[in-house]
Amino acid sequence: MYDSIKTFRPLVIVCILCTSWVCFAQVQDPSKAKSVPAVKNNDIVKPAVDPLKKATEGGLPAAPPAKATDPNKPLTGNIGNPKAPDAVPAKGNDQKKPPANEEVASSDETAIRQSADAFTAAYNAHQSKAVSELFALKAEVTDENGNVIKGREAIEKDFAQTFEKFPETKLQLEIGSIRILTPNIAVEEGIVRGQPIPGEGESVSAYVAVHVKVEGRWLLASVSDYAIPVEMTANDHLQELAWMVGDWIEESPDSAVKSSVRWDETGNYLIQDFVLHIAGAANASGSTRIGWDALRGHLKSWTFNADGGHSEGYWTRDGDSWTVKSHGSNAKGEATSATSVYRVLDGDTMTWRSYDRVVGGVPKGDVPEFIIKRHAPMPGF
Repeated sequence: MYDSIKTFRPLVIVCILCTSWVCFAQVQDPSKAKSVPAVKNNDIVKPAVDPLKKATEGGLPAAPPAKATDPNKPLTGNIGNPKAPDAVPAKGNDQKKPPANEEVASSDETAIRQSADAFTAAYNAHQSKAVSELFALKAEVTDENGNVIKGREAIEKDFAQTFEKFPETKLQLEIGSIRILTPNIAVEEGIVRGQPIPGEGESVSAYVAVHVKVEGRWLLASVSDYAIPVEMTANDHLQELAWMVGDWIEESPDSAVKSSVRWDETGNYLIQDFVLHIAGAANASGSTRIGWDALRGHLKSWTFNADGGHSEGYWTRDGDSWTVKSHGSNAKGEATSATSVYRVLDGDTMTWRSYDRVVGGVPKGDVPEFIIKRHAPMPGF
């Protein structure tokens, strides 16, 4: 309300002056009216003529017509304070919108993530054609050994060979960052985790992928893998022998081979309890602890026979076979040595044999290969 009063105050003053002059003119006798000289008052000169008449005749500039105002809007401006600048009109609840280039970048990043998801799905489904179609025609793939594959057709062929060699291979991508360098070039970096053979340790490597936009579609132009040094634990190394966990047995009229393998409470060792009764070859029972020898970089076993003998052995792998070369001494103090071979046939079947057996410098007969089956847990064993 106060602003409204300030707005109309000059207009009210003009109206009061005009009304006073009109009333004065009506009271005076027109025949005796005469000009009144101008009178100075506080350096402001008042004309002696009717200001309303003078204004209408063009002697004084008429006041500009008032602009129509919306009664529902507050009055603004610098009325009553001529030195104050006009206030900037409010824009209401306008939301600040992101620049157009940011919206495009966000859309491009979404498209690249969708491409990564499509790659993972096609790879895990072993669809080499679908995988290759995510690459540009002249794309390149460089593995962590520096081998380079050039062209979409060669890339499709390479993936087909991988799927044939590892029929159950799977991978998982972990995108670390996506950078949109230009409207047509982007760089993706991350980690790829693969498991060529189920149940075995996974392979982990870093990758850098360069994407190019071709006819509105993001395609892979270059992919490079890099090895990541990973510090493995004893348990990580022992995962290669995790298939041994369980109870195994082979019985015949003249022999018996029983083995029960479990993890110890720390997960850093495998413990094997065994019984061997082989006619004319070997009779032994005892316990073996298998762990990781970080100094030599090998899996190592320590065997303690029930009769007091003991031995140490180092394990090496060759495909589906494990060879254990051991040496030690028996309860009589005689040096012993032997080579044993475990061979995996399937998830529930393995073979075992022993050769190059020497006791006290005297060669002993070989133990023939036995087929040992996984068995239900053996009570009391």
